[in-house]
Order: sequence, then C-alpha cells, then structure tokens
Amino acid sequence: MKNERLTISDLILIFKKRIVPILLAMLIFALGGFGIRTVLAPKYSATATFFVRNMQSEQLLLDYGLTSSQLAVVQSLAKEYAALACESDEFKTRVLTRHALDLTAEQLGDMIGATSQSATVKITATARDAATADAVIAAITAEFPLFVQEYAWPNLDADFTVVTLLRAAPPAARASWHPVWWGLVGGGLGLLLSYLYFILAFLFSDRICDAEEMARVLPEGLLLGTLPEISPPLDEGEAFFAVRERLPRVTKQTGACTLAVTSAEPREGKSFVAVGLARSLAVAGKRVLLIDADLRRDARSDFYLPEVERGLCHLLTDATLSPEGLVCASPVKGVSVLPAGHMTLSPCDVPFSERLCDVVASLAPSYDYIFVDFPALSQSPEAVASMADLAAVLLVSALGKTRASRLRAARGTVAEANGKLLGVIANHPPKSK
Repeated sequence: MKNERLTISDLILIFKKRIVPILLAMLIFALGGFGIRTVLAPKYSATATFFVRNMQSEQLLLDYGLTSSQLAVVQSLAKEYAALACESDEFKTRVLTRHALDLTAEQLGDMIGATSQSATVKITATARDAATADAVIAAITAEFPLFVQEYAWPNLDADFTVVTLLRAAPPAARASWHPVWWGLVGGGLGLLLSYLYFILAFLFSDRICDAEEMARVLPEGLLLGTLPEISPPLDEGEAFFAVRERLPRVTKQTGACTLAVTSAEPREGKSFVAVGLARSLAVAGKRVLLIDADLRRDARSDFYLPEVERGLCHLLTDATLSPEGLVCASPVKGVSVLPAGHMTLSPCDVPFSERLCDVVASLAPSYDYIFVDFPALSQSPEAVASMADLAAVLLVSALGKTRASRLRAARGTVAEANGKLLGVIANHPPKSK
C-alpha cells in the first residue's frame, strides 16, 4: 500500500491531477444515459386512490351481526386490499372480461402496482401509452370497490361500501424520466465512479506517478529534486541545476566527492541522470569523472563514447594496470569517462568492491566529483558491497515506473550496506536513447 491516510488536500490534488479523465468519464456516462433513455420508449402512469371506511360502530354490530374483532380490523386491512389488487387472478380476470381490454392477465399484472397507507389504497397502472394506462385505471376504478365488497365482506349490505373512490383519477402522466435527466444522472454517476477509482488508486496502487507521491513515500528532505522530461542528447544542463546545488560542496580540504548512482530497478534512467549531473557540474567549472560500473550492460552511448574495448573490468582483473591510462576524454569539456570495457567474467567472480575502492582512490586527486554508475540494486550484489566505500549514494527513481515497495526496499538495502543515502532523484525516463 503506497498511502496510509487520506486528507482533504489529497482529495483536491487527486481531482486536479485527474480532472481530464474524470470529465471524460462523466461525458461518456452522460451521453450513455441520454442515449439509452432516447432509445427506450417512454412510460405513462395513471393512478386511482381508494378510501377504506371505518366500520367500527355499535349500530353496525346490531345491523349486520358482526363481531367487534371483525369490525376493528377493517381499516387495518388496507394493505391486504392493495395486495389483492396486484395478486388476485380473479380480480384480473374480472377486469379483463368486463371491460374488453386487449391484454392478457399476465400483461395486466405487470402493469398494476398498489400501495397502502393508513386507510387508503393507491393503485397505479403503467403502460407504454397514456390511452392504455387511462383505460386500465378506469376499469380498476369501476371494479375494485365491488370486488372488495363481494370478496372480503360478502355479508355486508350494499348500502355500506367498504372501499370507495377517494377522488376522480387524473389523466395518465409520463412516468419515465426525460432523456436530459438520464444524461445528468449518468454524468453524475460517471463523475462519482471515476473519482472513486482514482482515490482508490491513490491509496492502494504501489506505483509512484509524480513527485508529490514520491515525497509522500520518502522521509522529509530525502527527495533531492525532480528532473523534467527531456530527451538525449542532453543539451539542457540547467535541467539538473536544482539537483546539482544539493550535492556536497567540494573544497581542497574535503577532496573529490565520490557518489554512487543507482536505482531500485533497471531502466529507471540512472545513467541518464549521471551524465546530466556530470555535464551540469562541468559547465560550473568542476572536473568530473564518470565511471561505468554497470558491467551487466552496455551504457557507452550514455557516456558519449564509441566502441571501447578496455575499461574498468580490466582494472578489476589485472591489478598491474594504471587507471589513468584507461580514462577517456568525452565530447563535453571537463567530463572524463572510465568505461566498463568488455567483461568476460561475472562481477561476482572478481574482487569488485576492493578493486573499485582502489581505482576511485587513485583517480580522486585529479577530479572534483566522481560518479560511479552502478547497476540496479535488485541485480547487483557487487554494487551493494561497494556502497560503504563511497561518500554518498544517489538513488534514481523513474516516475510512472517505480513502485513504492521497491523504493523502500532499495533504501533499506543502502542502509544495510552502511551506505549514506544522499537522496532520491525523481526522473522522467527519456523518450528515446
């Protein structure tokens, strides 16, 4: 889990960052709702409300010979009368045969709905056209009081009706929403669902998408800076200015600053960042050395070099070689490069950490800054073993690619190796190399 809490500012930030897809989802849902309602035929409904009379009186007890318990429950039977209108096959048959409706009993049952409240029963007839709804409710208005009288209270005199029409049934009205309302509801639903999706992604996604999220994952002050999205060849040295200014200062007393540049996973742009920082420092008048210690892949194109046969790997296997003799000049004034060379053995089969420390120590007097470009920590035990021998470690993390769990693991790896993590650089991976 990338985030453990959610604040109001987070909600505002999520909406601002994702406003385009949120609005797009809202538009799609709105058009979908409008289209669906436009295609579907509208529905019309007509209603009739009936009143259940209170029969609880001494005179009725005498006139009809009813028990007090029978009379007391008449109004409470309104709910049962409503169910009777919807469920009684006898009532449906009666309505259809006496009023010549061009419907089946099943169709009529689907059209009728009834509710009860206190002493009233409200029956609704819904149809595709207003005329049918009016015809059905007219038939129900005529038959429902008689049916209740005959079915529920057959012993009562016709002079006293149990159910009476409360008021004249109004003409059928449109029951389904207008397509515009469907569009508004669909748009609101699209807004809610898309916003909820991005909130959950913010909370539970492990991928770091921008500098704000990276700052949230890292301890305060550990994010050195964010590099803009630029493509090589790198000619915007000022892009690295903010990060350059946060590097350790070099004086005659401190000597050369040796920095390890690595990443949690491969292809996060660590070599790209190392070259950019070297160029930026060289523009500021510093002498910079790039050491390609990534012996598992070829990064010569990042280091401005053509095909080079000899390099760091030969210094690791042959202690008699002089490091100065293998350092190459680069097209950038003030930047020198010690290439990796062609490695015939695994880095784990040579005294990598010990020999690299000797190479850096012998070259340090000639430079102000030395950048050692290591492989990704997940693939390089030799890089981990060398962390403690260098002044500090720069961890490069690619926005949109790095996962929070991997970034935390990389920090832990540096700490376990007794390395000093100077900070994390948020990088937009170059579009091409």
